[in-house]
Amino acid sequence: MFLVAGAGILLHRRLSARRAIQWATVITVLLSLLLASYNIGKFTSYGDLSIIFTFFVGLKAILVAIGISAWLIITRPNWQKLMAIGFMLLSIASIIGGYRIGDYHTPENIMQRNAETIVKALERYHDQFNHYPATIDGLVPEQLPQLPEAITTQGTGWLYTSDGTSYTLGYWMLPYKFGVHLCLYGSENRLIQDCGLTERDGWEPFSPIYTPMPDNT
Repeated sequence: MFLVAGAGILLHRRLSARRAIQWATVITVLLSLLLASYNIGKFTSYGDLSIIFTFFVGLKAILVAIGISAWLIITRPNWQKLMAIGFMLLSIASIIGGYRIGDYHTPENIMQRNAETIVKALERYHDQFNHYPATIDGLVPEQLPQLPEAITTQGTGWLYTSDGTSYTLGYWMLPYKFGVHLCLYGSENRLIQDCGLTERDGWEPFSPIYTPMPDNT
């Protein structure tokens, strides 16, 4: 937000000097917007509550960019109005772009993509052998060079159970004191079935597995 505001104020001052805008100013403004985009993406990629924080920060930055651009359009003549519009569009694009890139790299979204990779490998295994493996380690190395990392489970790893004709794949994320968000995939629809909040001892169809979270009660 402050980077966008600073870039807009710099642009306004240079345009107010009644001379052709310098390349140094253009480069400084672009670098400020790129840095703002990077910061938004970086904080968003942490996932969980950081997404909410960066969403509102990004929204404020966009509103600042629109306000400064409106100010430039009102106060500056002719071609300089086009500079204001360009600044507004670039600011909005950099903030939204940074947010979307960061959201793509959140642990939650990485885990979902990793789970979908395993699901596809399970189906390839079933197509080849007409049954599902007893453990997902059976997918390596023929179906997968290695299992994707279960980055949100704090070392618990992937949850998997199969009777050969069907399977359930699961993982957990976002641990709280009273439970976790347990995400489950099934062979029936090959899509995520549930990713809701689950009590710490209610991990059906898996055996009870407790999260590593300390009990502070």
